[in-house]
Amino acid sequence: MCDCAENPVVVPDAAVILAGGTAKRLGGVSKPDYRVGGTRLIDCVFAEIERTRFSGRLVVVAPARLSVPSGVVLTLEDPPLGGPLAGLNAGVSQLGDLPDSAMVAVMPCDAPLTPRLWGNLCTHLEGCAGAAPQTDDCETRLHYLHGCYRLGALRELPQVRNRSIRSGFSHLQVTAVADPQHYCMDVDTPEDARRLAARLEIPPAVEV
Repeated sequence: MCDCAENPVVVPDAAVILAGGTAKRLGGVSKPDYRVGGTRLIDCVFAEIERTRFSGRLVVVAPARLSVPSGVVLTLEDPPLGGPLAGLNAGVSQLGDLPDSAMVAVMPCDAPLTPRLWGNLCTHLEGCAGAAPQTDDCETRLHYLHGCYRLGALRELPQVRNRSIRSGFSHLQVTAVADPQHYCMDVDTPEDARRLAARLEIPPAVEV
């Protein structure tokens, strides 16, 4: 498995981060603002992206109250709470000046290790719409929301609300790329947050 930090040449042209949800199992706080060892999840994401030497367009789909660095595009589906597919479409709409051939990474804010997969995913885009990590923990499945895609394919996604990501991506030819290191792990519980803290080598205490 190629770690993007070890392969800084192949990186996406743009990235869309979905950060509009609430962490119901983490106390109901704003998911991107949930803190792991004192660091917001969204800031963990930005730090991991910086490791890849990414220099493209960065779009965060989240409410306007979320604090993001200058240069980051902040947007949200209208009306809000339309589900991840609607959120992704809102993010893609901010890439209107990029060509269909552009490589776009997609990720949820609660999976901050995902950029470590970007280098490997981008090398698998030849001849297909996208590439997504596949894990074999509980069931063999593609993690579509952690993948890299041609922008043209993302522009063809159904423009609907409250529809599952799996059904939205089912018509696309997506290459499965093994993720034995489980870089696409999500933070849904305090135990997940402790595991992430250990992998990021930051203090394990979880603060809300």
